[in-house]
Amino acid sequence: MIAPLKTTGNPIARNTPPRGWIRAHLRHVSLAAFLSAPFLLPAFGAAPATPDALNQLYAQYWEEYLRANPMLATFHGDKRYNHRFGALTSSAERTNTQRLAQTYLARTAQFDPAPLPPEDRISYDLFRYQQQLALDGLYFPSHLIPVNPMSSLPLVFAQLGSGRLVQPFDTVKDYDNWLARARGFPGRWTGSWPT
Repeated sequence: MIAPLKTTGNPIARNTPPRGWIRAHLRHVSLAAFLSAPFLLPAFGAAPATPDALNQLYAQYWEEYLRANPMLATFHGDKRYNHRFGALTSSAERTNTQRLAQTYLARTAQFDPAPLPPEDRISYDLFRYQQQLALDGLYFPSHLIPVNPMSSLPLVFAQLGSGRLVQPFDTVKDYDNWLARARGFPGRWTGSWPT
């Protein structure tokens, strides 16, 4: 537990931690940084990264991500998964997120980003950052908050079914796709409640 700061009448001294407090707490920060370093740094002796190799890796990730998140694929205009709903439980969705993030953190760690041009290095760093952020986000229990007034699953699902969003309703196949997707809704909705 962090000790409360002692305050004095002096406004500048009021925000100064007591002597030894910073050193004691920096040890915890240093330990946390040391333990998370393997996720942040590429592997020692990694192959030099090339823009083409990384672009291929990003494309593979995007395909896997869309396959795991078919409604998001629909929102991005990819109609291949319009018949699928996606993970039927929060735990399956969280498992998919963890698997994808860990897989692609490990795959990008196999590259040494040093030879990359600056704009490709930014893409590499952002991609790794997003994967680490996805893993870190699993510590927050957002799966226990199934409803919010702006973008909860029931609202989005009703909007998709209305034909006013991105779910197409132009052909018989589009209607069949919607019916197949709709069959996943009850299982997902009831599967999102904590047990």
